[in-house]
Amino acid sequence: MKEAFAFLPRSWSRERRSAVTIAIALLGAVVFLWLLAIPLSWMPDPIGPAAAQFAAGALCTVELTVAAGLIGIVIGLLAAFGKLSKVPPLRWVSNFYIWVIRGTPLLVQIYFVFFALPDLLPVQLSDFNSAVIALAMNVGAYNAEAIRAGILAVHKGQTEAARSLGLSPLQTFRDVIFPQSFRVALPSLVNNFVSLLKDSSLATLGKLSTGPGVDYRCRHLLGANHADDPNFGRA
Repeated sequence: MKEAFAFLPRSWSRERRSAVTIAIALLGAVVFLWLLAIPLSWMPDPIGPAAAQFAAGALCTVELTVAAGLIGIVIGLLAAFGKLSKVPPLRWVSNFYIWVIRGTPLLVQIYFVFFALPDLLPVQLSDFNSAVIALAMNVGAYNAEAIRAGILAVHKGQTEAARSLGLSPLQTFRDVIFPQSFRVALPSLVNNFVSLLKDSSLATLGKLSTGPGVDYRCRHLLGANHADDPNFGRA
């Protein structure tokens, strides 16, 4: 880890160097996916002729993961605050949400958003937005538990010391509790983000036809090239 930060100024704080490193890694991933069609075009048939489709599917997967991941963090924060709230209705709603989401398969949740939600609400969502909502609601429940655990990991003496210095409850949480708790929860949040990237392939089982991901592209090409193989359908 120290070697990864070697190119950054030593005067920067650990949090600042971590943030810059993550930003550089994300930018590198975007550039890699943007240029993915070039090395794929060198591969033999059927991958080479469909290199542009693979690159488009990879970009769609990243867009879906980033959008759902950011919304999932916001949902996780709200659910964690609700579960720690002293107001019983907020605790009940947050506990019920986390219990339902973590206790049901992600595929069922995707089918619910794609097929049942449009009949329950007078709102028509695009396939991409439906996939974002389903994945964000799922990862938000897991983020909520990670954030809640991080908040509870901060010693109560930190709160008492901040209040004794005259900080308000909001200032105490914003400047003292949350930075420490987020550092504790960060490894779990990163794991949830990686799991979200892999789970995004399930969105192709819904109606995600506008910009399908890598999984859809692969299955489409395989089906086109093995349509005459009787054993392909059994697989």
